[in-house]
Amino acid sequence: MRYYPSCGNAYDVGKVLACVSYDTSDADLQEMEIVSKDSNVVLIIENRYLHFIADGVARVEVRPKYNPAIGRTFTFYVGNDADDEDDIPGNGDQENNNQGNGNQTNAQKAKYYDKRTGVTISINSSGKKEATLVTADKKHAKGNLTVPNTLKVKGTSYKISVIGKNAFQNQKQLKKVVLGKNISKIEEGAFSGCEKLQTVIVGKNVTAIGKKAFYKCKNLSKITIPSKVNKIGDSAFYGCRRLKNITIQSKKLTNKNVGSMAFKGIYAKPVIKVPKSKFSAYKKLLRTKGAELR
Repeated sequence: MRYYPSCGNAYDVGKVLACVSYDTSDADLQEMEIVSKDSNVVLIIENRYLHFIADGVARVEVRPKYNPAIGRTFTFYVGNDADDEDDIPGNGDQENNNQGNGNQTNAQKAKYYDKRTGVTISINSSGKKEATLVTADKKHAKGNLTVPNTLKVKGTSYKISVIGKNAFQNQKQLKKVVLGKNISKIEEGAFSGCEKLQTVIVGKNVTAIGKKAFYKCKNLSKITIPSKVNKIGDSAFYGCRRLKNITIQSKKLTNKNVGSMAFKGIYAKPVIKVPKSKFSAYKKLLRTKGAELR
């Protein structure tokens, strides 16, 4: 019986791994309970998905609900520093489990989990003291969440400038997000599948909204696209069926930098405010990208 395809291999922070059964004789997953023994490294979502949130070694137990004593434990190595069993984090008191290995390549790719805010960041290697928000743990990614402007690592403050690929993907309890003022880019799938997400406050310095960034955020009702935005990816707001109010402040949008079906499946006949000088051009553009306009 195996529930995971490649236990022991290295996994990136932010990856989501599904639990599946490979034998028809195995117990149905609904009869099983999945438990994280190292919740500061991996979170269990919907009793099926493993969400790796920080560097380290994670142990996950899959056990029958009717007899937990006969469960099986699987081990996953996450990030750059989890080389063997000796690296298993202890009681979760350490905020940054991957510091100080002295390897420059790893340092450039280092990821840090901040237990106060619940977010994991990746330090950019550009030397600009900037970071990408990789993910947020389930405990904090519910209700209202404010992305911090900066996080301090080893005494150095890093600006959070990017919401990374799939950072909040399928966080089912997230309702409102306020993005920090330093955010310049929302990457692919950042909020895709956040079904309860109703409000997103997008900072004025955002320049790009990636492909499927808000894909099927079914309860998202309004959005403001700031004046610096010069790119919106394919299907960025696809399936946001309650997206009724859109304010576009940017004058930089064209058929080339707005992806196909970017506004497909939003609210029928939405209210969209655009710069006066762009009224005719944007009316045509939005229709081309899937919006149904009056």
